[in-house]
Amino acid sequence: MKARASSFIICQIGLSIFTKEKDQNIYSIETYVFYVRPTFCGSCDKRFVCQASSINFLCAHGFDFNKFFKDGIPYINEAEEQEFCKELEDGSATRPHEKAMDIRQKRKQDMLINELLNSESRHSTENCEYQKNKRKLILPKDKISHEYFQVNELRCKYPSLWAYCENDSVIVEKVGLEEKKKLEQTVVKEKIKLLEYFLGFTRIFRLMKESKKPIVGHNLFMDLLLIFDHFHRPLPKTYKEFKKELHDVFSVVYDTRHIWRHVKKFYNFKEIPTQCGLFDLYEMFKSPSDVLTTLYSPTVRHCNGEKYLTEEFPHESGYDSFVTGWVFLKICHLLAMKKIQSSIFIKPQTLKQHLSAVEPFVNKLNLGRSRVDYINLDGEDPIPNVPEFLHVRVKNKELVLTHYEVSI
Repeated sequence: MKARASSFIICQIGLSIFTKEKDQNIYSIETYVFYVRPTFCGSCDKRFVCQASSINFLCAHGFDFNKFFKDGIPYINEAEEQEFCKELEDGSATRPHEKAMDIRQKRKQDMLINELLNSESRHSTENCEYQKNKRKLILPKDKISHEYFQVNELRCKYPSLWAYCENDSVIVEKVGLEEKKKLEQTVVKEKIKLLEYFLGFTRIFRLMKESKKPIVGHNLFMDLLLIFDHFHRPLPKTYKEFKKELHDVFSVVYDTRHIWRHVKKFYNFKEIPTQCGLFDLYEMFKSPSDVLTTLYSPTVRHCNGEKYLTEEFPHESGYDSFVTGWVFLKICHLLAMKKIQSSIFIKPQTLKQHLSAVEPFVNKLNLGRSRVDYINLDGEDPIPNVPEFLHVRVKNKELVLTHYEVSI
C-alpha cells in the first residue's frame, strides 16, 4: 500500500466545511473543489503511474483533464520543500529550469539583449521601447518554467541589467550599480513568493492540520495514505510509525463506512440493505424507512454550492465530500436520538451531542479485504477475525502442525 500511495497521485480534492449555526438546528456548508497536480520544482520532477481503467472512470464522470494539467494547483511535501529551499540558496534550483526553457526563444532573447547592450544611439526597434533616459526591453514569458527562473537567469547572465515581470511580459532594463544593489534586496521576497507558489495546496493541508478539526471521510484509509505522502512527508518505513505520525497530523478522524457497518450490526437493522457504499447510504437517509426516521433531524444550508442540494454529481470530489458530511451528520443524529431513554428528553441535538454519539468510532479506519475490520489510530488494533488456523512448531527436527479452533 505504501508503494501504491507513493506511485499514484491525487488529481482532485473536495473539501466541505460543516458549521453548526448558533441556537439553530441548522448546519451551514461551504464546499470547495481543488484540482491539484505535482509540478516541476528544482530537482524534483515527479513521475507517476496512470491506470487505464482510472482514466476511463474519470472520463465517464466528466473529469476536466485540461483544467487538471493546465491549472492544477502545485504541491510539495516537507522533504521536497527542504530540498528545494537548499537548492534555492545555493543557486542550483535554477539550472534544471534553464535547461527546460525553449532554446529558440532563449537565442532570440540573447540576441535582443546584446543589441540593447551594444546600442549607443537612441533608435528603437520593433521589440524595444524608451522610457526617459533608459532603454527597456520587453520579452515574452517562458511558458515552461516559473517566471522567477527566467528573470534570475537574466540577472546572473547580464550583471549590468535588471529583469522583472510585469503583466505577461519580462522587462529587462539597464541599471546603475547602486540601483541594482537596492533592487537585489527584493530577491528575498521573490523567493518567499516562489516557495508559496510551489507549496500550493500544501498550505491548505497545513491549515487543516493546525486547526485540529475532526476529519470525516468514507472508506478513507487509502485517501489518508495519499494525503500523508504527498502533502506531509514520505510514508514511514513501519506501520507503527505511520499510525503515530498520522494521528499527530489528524488527531480526530471518522470513517462513515466503518461507523455504519458496526451500527447496523449493533442495532440489528435487518430491513436495511447490506450495502455500505457512500451513495447507498445517501439514498437511504434521503428517503428513510421508519427505523431510520428521527425527530429534529438537522437541516443543511449550502452557502456556495446550492447545485449539490438539487442535482447529483457523483464522483466529483466536492459533491462526494458534501455527501460524506451529510451522511455522517445523519448517522450522528440517529445515534444521538437512540441514546435518549425517554421521549420527554427528545430535543434538537448540539454539535457536541452529535459527536459524542459516535465517540466509540473515533480514529477507527475501515479496512476492506483484510483479516481485521479496521485499524485504530490511537490504540491497539482489533484481533484478526480468523475462525481457525494452523500452529507450526519444530520438535526433534520434525515439523509439527497443530490445529486450533478459535472463537472471537
